[in-house]
Amino acid sequence: MVSKFNFDEAHSACKLKVEAAYTQEIKKNLFKFLILSIFLVCITLYLIYKSAINTIIPLVIISISVVWLLGVISLSKHSIGILSSLLPPLIATISLSNIIYLGTKYRELILTGLSKSEATNQTFRQLGLAAILSSSTSALGFYTLSLSPINPVGSFGQFAAIGICISCILTITILYLFFRSSFQYNSNSILNTSKFWIGFLDRTFTNLLKYRFTIIAIHLIALTAAIYFMRKVEVNGSLIGEIPKHHQILEDKDFMEREFGGMRSFEMVLDAVDPQNSFDHIKTLTKVQEIEKFLKDSCNLEFILSPIPMYKAANKAFSGGSSQNYILPSKQDQLAIYKEKINQTQYGEDLIRYLSADGNTLRISGKMPDMNLKDFKAIEKKNRKLFFCISCDIKDQIHLNRIFTNFG
Repeated sequence: MVSKFNFDEAHSACKLKVEAAYTQEIKKNLFKFLILSIFLVCITLYLIYKSAINTIIPLVIISISVVWLLGVISLSKHSIGILSSLLPPLIATISLSNIIYLGTKYRELILTGLSKSEATNQTFRQLGLAAILSSSTSALGFYTLSLSPINPVGSFGQFAAIGICISCILTITILYLFFRSSFQYNSNSILNTSKFWIGFLDRTFTNLLKYRFTIIAIHLIALTAAIYFMRKVEVNGSLIGEIPKHHQILEDKDFMEREFGGMRSFEMVLDAVDPQNSFDHIKTLTKVQEIEKFLKDSCNLEFILSPIPMYKAANKAFSGGSSQNYILPSKQDQLAIYKEKINQTQYGEDLIRYLSADGNTLRISGKMPDMNLKDFKAIEKKNRKLFFCISCDIKDQIHLNRIFTNFG
């Protein structure tokens, strides 16, 4: 439509558009971080082993593990989401740790003069079970997330457990075949400098024993500080807050907040406590007007829609059109006449949407700026306070049915 009418400027913002933008960022970052992680893994492995083949084999294991996992996700008819996009680097990390443990032990045994067959057998005899148990406990730990009632968290736990099991099986089988293959071990590996590491570990252990009480005290202080600050951690989040700063969707959001009060819908439903004092009475509507003023001043609610502005506009129209008369009518019979007149116009459907036929239920809707979970809870707390702390008169006459917004 924008291209058809040649608008100079166009802005659109909604939750679906934010989710689409976030999905695109997930795809872009997933590809970017995969490339970056592969690059760093290659450098690390080459610096450790000084061998191209010893660098390629771990990458092959990690790549096959990730491909198999993505295949399982596809077969189960699941899609990649916010949490599941973390699965590839997670599987790569766990696979790489097992590869380095087994590879390092194998090379240490080769340096002692054992044959490839003997070194391979001893490596898997000594560390094979430990690698399996380590992967099993990690998989079990992630699988417990499947007990969560939140579907993305549960799916993440299940696929993480499956991916860890796949990587463990591939690591053990491929490394076993590789160690027994005809590839020669590169004697230029930095792991040959065993004297350096033995000396380094000896000095480290000696210093730990020498300053053991100081080290324990430092750890206890750090643990105490961590527990203290842990209590101050707040649960917070906003989907649009995860979008990069220079993304177009943020410009659209700023435009909507500047020109239209925000892109987040807000609605409040009120019920009259006493049917004799329904929202068809001026006294009760005056209390609703106080609520709307509070929402505008304290909650930044804009473009407020309710029966109040309709009655005000009708009073202004039937009083000569002066802006000074944009107020609620002062007499009950005037209110009844205005309600009847509004129902006879094109605004009658709007009045029916915001005020029930018996006058006992009233809606207030509007637009709010984007907010995170913490801000939303603060707004909800303010509204609760309005009804239960600020004015007993409001509480005695009006009951807060529900408040909701398209929080995302």
